[in-house]
Amino acid sequence: MKAVHWNLPTSALYEQIVSGGEGLIAHLGPIVVRTGVYTGRSPRDKFIVKEPSSAHHISWGPENQPLEIEKFDLLYYRLLAFLQGKEIFVQDCYAGADPTYRLSIRIITTQAWQNLFARNLFVQIKDQQELAQHAPEFTIISAPDFHAVPESPAGLYHLGTLPSERGDQEIGVHHPALLPAPERSAVHALFRQRGP
Repeated sequence: MKAVHWNLPTSALYEQIVSGGEGLIAHLGPIVVRTGVYTGRSPRDKFIVKEPSSAHHISWGPENQPLEIEKFDLLYYRLLAFLQGKEIFVQDCYAGADPTYRLSIRIITTQAWQNLFARNLFVQIKDQQELAQHAPEFTIISAPDFHAVPESPAGLYHLGTLPSERGDQEIGVHHPALLPAPERSAVHALFRQRGP
C-alpha cells in the first residue's frame, strides 16, 4: 500500500483534497468536487450477493438483482489487487447514534473527498480509546477508478462474509466494485484490523 490514512480529521482531509487536486475550497469553506459524468446511482445497476443468510430478506427484482457468490469473490480479489500500491483513506465510525442499534462500520476510499463525505454522513467516534477498540461489523469500499469488466455491477452489496473468511466479517462493496490481491495482502488485513 502506498499510504493508509486512518481516521483523518476534517482539516487533514481538506489538505489532502486540495493538495491532491480532488477539489477546491469555495467561498465560506465548503469543498467543491467534480464527481464525473455519473452523478447518481442507477437503480438498475445494483446487485446483491444472493447467499443464505440474507436471501430471504431481499425483495429481488430489477432494482435488487442477484449476484452469485463466486462472481463477487472474483470481483473482490480483483479489487484488492487494484488497491495495492494505492493511497487509501479509512474512517471508522457508526451508522446510527443509539448504542443499542448502531452498527460499527469501516469506510475505505481511494479519494479523500469521499472519506470526508463519509465522515460527515456517519457518526464519528470522538473517544480515542473507543476508536482504538473499534471492530467493524460492516465495511464499505469506494474505488471509483476501479474499472470492472463490462458485465460487472457498479453497485455491489454483499451482506454475507468475505471470501477468505466466510462466517467472520460482513462487507459491503459500494461504487464500482473493489477487488483483488492475495488473501494476505495489506488491503485484506484492513478488513480485520482493529483501529489504525
